Amino acid sequence: MIRYLVLICTAIACTLCSCPQDWAEYDGECLFFGHDRRDFIGAENDCKHRHSYLASVDNAGKANFIRQILSVMHSNRLYRYWIGGTDFAIEGSWRWLETGSAIGPYTNWADGRPTNNGTFNCMMMEWVGDGLKWVDVECNHRDVTYICETAVSSS
Repeated sequence: MIRYLVLICTAIACTLCSCPQDWAEYDGECLFFGHDRRDFIGAENDCKHRHSYLASVDNAGKANFIRQILSVMHSNRLYRYWIGGTDFAIEGSWRWLETGSAIGPYTNWADGRPTNNGTFNCMMMEWVGDGLKWVDVECNHRDVTYICETAVSSS
């Protein structure tokens, strides 16, 4: 059921795009909304298998686009989504996996986040009230869906 709702949303969002089937296009990027739950490494590995990375939610427009699609999943009790931020290399220095770039200037951390706890090295988006916020958590949570990103195909 959830898979079909996501397919409908992505079909609406991507009528004439250059993204693979089941992906949504936003501003030259293709986004895939994972259907199963994995830990952070499992989610990143699935994205790599799809020739992509965990998504970099690096601007307000993309965050709003993702929120609109995930609002359908939220109504089906899916609340948490891995995205590609991590501070594995240097605690407190958050970077996007896709580019290695420092996160910012756009951020969307929940209140009190990041915690700068030495074991909370992975970033997820989760619903806080009516909005999706970033939280730093341990990477071994297995009950989290995920979002992959890749560039639009030039073909």
